[in-house]
Amino acid sequence: MNVRTLLTSLSTVLIIILLVCNSCSESSQTITSTLPSMSTSFITQSNNANTTHNPHSIPLHFKPVYIEILPDISKIIVGDNQLYTTLAYDVNGESIDITSETDFSIEDGANGSWVFNNYISENIGTWRVSGLYIDPYDGCEWWSDSATLIVEK
Repeated sequence: MNVRTLLTSLSTVLIIILLVCNSCSESSQTITSTLPSMSTSFITQSNNANTTHNPHSIPLHFKPVYIEILPDISKIIVGDNQLYTTLAYDVNGESIDITSETDFSIEDGANGSWVFNNYISENIGTWRVSGLYIDPYDGCEWWSDSATLIVEK
């Protein structure tokens, strides 16, 4: 990856984060918490006080310190697909699956396509797959990781 591509990717990530953080600070948010006795609680965050559906699968008490995209290195044949999973880890080493909350991308030039966490390859080469996870509760904390995809003939 050349420096220009890297800077473009970083700029895009920063713009996304700034937009998300800005929207959080400009709108009032309603937080509804369900606290059943001794069970994991989840919250719903919305600008609409009537919203009761929780679109996030992350427990309120879970605070990630890093994420990991799996597989770290994979090799496929051009035209085949690769499925990715993202795990978030807390300070105790506990992990949860945040695949559905991760935004996946691949280097320019790979020219494949994504269906959620499933990448369908188009070009031969060694590519860097990136995953970005933005905290669904405050939107201003984010984590990223990358993996290597080798696409062969």
